[in-house]
Amino acid sequence: MARRKMYWYQRYFPQNYIIREPRKGVPLMALFVFVFVLTYSPRNVHASMYLGVEFTVLIYSLVCAVIAYGAIRLLRHHRSFSASSDWNIVKEIAAIAIVLSSMAIGVYFLAFLLEEPANRWNFPTFINSFTSTVLLGSIPFFLFSLIHLNRLLPGKSMAFGNETMPGASGEPEADSEPADPPIHIHTPLKKDELALTISEFLYAVSEGNYVIFYYDRRQNEANGDDSGSGKGGRSVRTGSTTPVAHEGDPAAGRYPKAGQYRETKAGAEKTMVRIPIAKVEEQLADHPCLMRTHRAYIVNLKKVTNVSGNMTGLRLTLSGAGIEIPVSRSYTKQFRERFRQFGTGV
Repeated sequence: MARRKMYWYQRYFPQNYIIREPRKGVPLMALFVFVFVLTYSPRNVHASMYLGVEFTVLIYSLVCAVIAYGAIRLLRHHRSFSASSDWNIVKEIAAIAIVLSSMAIGVYFLAFLLEEPANRWNFPTFINSFTSTVLLGSIPFFLFSLIHLNRLLPGKSMAFGNETMPGASGEPEADSEPADPPIHIHTPLKKDELALTISEFLYAVSEGNYVIFYYDRRQNEANGDDSGSGKGGRSVRTGSTTPVAHEGDPAAGRYPKAGQYRETKAGAEKTMVRIPIAKVEEQLADHPCLMRTHRAYIVNLKKVTNVSGNMTGLRLTLSGAGIEIPVSRSYTKQFRERFRQFGTGV
């Protein structure tokens, strides 16, 4: 399967912080709006029927925060917005537009309770309220998205139709990542933190509150990398790393059990870390070649050597892994699209 050049709007784009971490991002957004409105008093901000300007702005800010948080949580249950690892600029703009629209509609109806009695049930008043809320609310969203706009620049090349516009290197772009970027898994316990590279990572499997990482460092060791240095993400730093066999049948729902360590001809190793797999997926979002294919599995698409199965479910064979890894039906479409970009040509 040949790799496909990607249009600029299809490239991976890091998810907006407010959407990725709504528990922290939404309060930051509300605080920003509150301070900004009180400082600059945009668009004729005034007191409500019962409260002064400060408390009126505070109530509007808090209501916007509640609505934004609810809209983001609902978005993340939709298939199109559920995976941060499959994010792009189109999804970014669409998600922000939905959240801002929800806030604007909520503010419009809240004004019926707070503002002076008037004939507010008309289209011009709705448009005025809607645009005011969207313009103010978009500022913090825009600032967080602006941080990542360099992802859209043609660092190597961009494909437009059948033409390729070369960048600084003049090479066609297969993906936007460096050749072998480091992976860092951060956990509450410093001793459990994990560091390796894309070329070493095979797959990860969830087991309760733990995630078991399988990796193969033979290629880097053969190239002369110092696997014990830990510098630049070239080593695995965690509680225990042991050569293991790949055990468990994914089709039967049996995953590798902690403590079952032994030598394997494949030469892979595993490390068990106390962290939910959803958190791992979030931390790997900057590496779109590492994809969640199942509720319990995250796979390095660059290691896939064979794809079998049909529309009811796919199975993946990985280089250096002794088991077949499932692709759930809900991930099949996303897998096919991503595999065209990062697959090994099988």
